[in-house]
Amino acid sequence: MTDSIGGPAMGPDPSCPQWVIKTRGALRQWRWCVDGAPPLQEMQPCRDFVARALSKHLPASPFCTTTGDLVPVESGLEADLLRAVDCDPAIRWLVSQPLKLRWPDGSHHTPDLLTVTAHGDVTVWDVRPEHRQDSRFRAVAEKTAEACRSVGWGYEVFSDEHERRRLNLQWLSHSRRLPAGTRSIADQMLAELDSEPVPLRRLFTGSEADLRLRVAWHLIWTGALDCDLDEPLDQDSRVRRACGS
Repeated sequence: MTDSIGGPAMGPDPSCPQWVIKTRGALRQWRWCVDGAPPLQEMQPCRDFVARALSKHLPASPFCTTTGDLVPVESGLEADLLRAVDCDPAIRWLVSQPLKLRWPDGSHHTPDLLTVTAHGDVTVWDVRPEHRQDSRFRAVAEKTAEACRSVGWGYEVFSDEHERRRLNLQWLSHSRRLPAGTRSIADQMLAELDSEPVPLRRLFTGSEADLRLRVAWHLIWTGALDCDLDEPLDQDSRVRRACGS
């Protein structure tokens, strides 16, 4: 579940906090009025991920197909968000812990993720379960949303995900890569389909059934095949070719 806070606006707001980003291994203050928009694909996580003895979180670095690299996350919920945006065909770039905001009152905040779409739309994400969204978090979220809005960026709070969708994405994440030598099979499968949904079982018949099934999982992961991921995935799941595939 996501909760959108704020909306787009034109130009940076002079009352925005100090922005800090990390590029080429060094932290630097980013001055929007002088430097313009930051180099999104050069941005690196602003802080290190450290596992502490009494922490409820276990940092990890899952592989991300969007960036072609490992992306550090601090919790299982962050990993859920990472999977969700990684399989979204509209997302073309992302970075975790992308920036730090410092306000004049001494408060500061580091959001959890930043995503960029093919159209250049930027969204900053915070990850927080609903039961932990107390008044202090909501206050920081509102200030972060205002800072993002002032530069034309979006802001979202990711609190949870439909349980079945979460499990389906976990399963499909094992099919991030197209099996070697199967591009022609993938193209053939897409050519067999149109906008009318059909049972998944129709796609994997004949001597290459097992291989075609693996290809189908990959095509669902990439969004080339549309499928309702809020329902159980099985041979009777209905799929169709996505628009533009």
